[in-house]
Amino acid sequence: MRDPNHAAYLKGDKLFKQGKFVDAGVQFKIAIEEWPEDWQAMWALGNCFTELKKPRKAEEQFKAAIPLATADKLPHLNFNLGNAFFDQGKYDAAIAQYRLVPKGHHVARSAAKNIALAERRMNGDPHRPTESSKSLGIVMRRCQSWNPHGKSRHPPR
Repeated sequence: MRDPNHAAYLKGDKLFKQGKFVDAGVQFKIAIEEWPEDWQAMWALGNCFTELKKPRKAEEQFKAAIPLATADKLPHLNFNLGNAFFDQGKYDAAIAQYRLVPKGHHVARSAAKNIALAERRMNGDPHRPTESSKSLGIVMRRCQSWNPHGKSRHPPR
């Protein structure tokens, strides 16, 4: 029997890995339509919106995924939501979200760096040569490698 949710998710994953974020987003939306509680597809769609420089839409998807996600994935989702807030200039909200990443978690160091960067932005220091919004994007891409893309992390229901 064919699982339309899983099929759409896998198509979206393949397109995401090819850098086709608009097309990947279409597939992740189909996956969510087929299974409205698919927090992994919401997460992936949020990552598409991040890559497309649509942080408000990314924020919506990450917020929708968080209450449905498994506890072990919450640090990653909170980190990505923090990045969506940061990209909108909502530095207080970004800092609050980054602080939800537990100390000792492998994302915690990146979250701490982003907190420091957000605090500098709030204090009127918009850029430093080694810490710009571009470096934040690198952290975001690194976090995407921990997201649920791929068959082994999105098992058929």
